[in-house]
Amino acid sequence: MLTSSHSHRRLRIAPLLIAAITAGCTGGAVVKNADNDNSAALMQMYGSFKAAWNNHDATGVAGYFAPDGTYTTPTTGGPISGPAIAGFTGALFAAIPDFHIELISAHPIDSTTIAERWVVKGTWTQPFPGGPLQGVPPTGKSFTLPGAGYLVVANGKIRSDTSYFDQMAFLGQLGLLDKK
Repeated sequence: MLTSSHSHRRLRIAPLLIAAITAGCTGGAVVKNADNDNSAALMQMYGSFKAAWNNHDATGVAGYFAPDGTYTTPTTGGPISGPAIAGFTGALFAAIPDFHIELISAHPIDSTTIAERWVVKGTWTQPFPGGPLQGVPPTGKSFTLPGAGYLVVANGKIRSDTSYFDQMAFLGQLGLLDKK
């Protein structure tokens, strides 16, 4: 059994983990029923947003964001907004022409927030015109990259989309890490 000692108490971690998972890890927030009108509209917008990604529609992806909405991943160098979102996604689609998002799960965790899990697949065949891999020749290697994120939506527009993935796994699959 997993346990942890803190001060003079002995906590059982496994039951706490099970309780957190069972509760949906929402930090006590009330999870809205997915069939209510707001959640249905939220998830419909989300489905269309992900379709724009898989259709390689950089302008369409950017169009789902509020004017001051932000997009953040380990590769964006911090939050980006406005035309930078279309520029980033356009460069990504150019460098990885077979880029595809496979959705594992997406659930509203409250009336404005969606938690998502996904796997991105693709092959790096063209140079990146910007970003951290600018100037690095494409390796022609394919990758399968699991990740997760949170989107916050207000008035039908994305206020923030923050995604997480393992950068080292990504670089390794692209063949960019030295093997010693």
